[in-house]
Amino acid sequence: MQYLAGYMFPKNPIANTALTLYGHMPMQQAVLFLADFKLGHYMKIPPQSMFLVQVILCSCVPPIVDRSGWR
Repeated sequence: MQYLAGYMFPKNPIANTALTLYGHMPMQQAVLFLADFKLGHYMKIPPQSMFLVQVILCSCVPPIVDRSGWR
């Protein structure tokens, strides 16, 4: 995907970084999200509960990490 961005926007590293940010990272997060759902399925946890916990944690954890300075 980065090769395509480099070809479409030559000599523009910001465009390449933006494409990586908006293309690759959401896909990676989706794969990890589905891996958690698969584990929850094996443990017989209802999908609605899994989704609710994922949404709550995705909204609560980033401010905590940002304030703690732990990266």
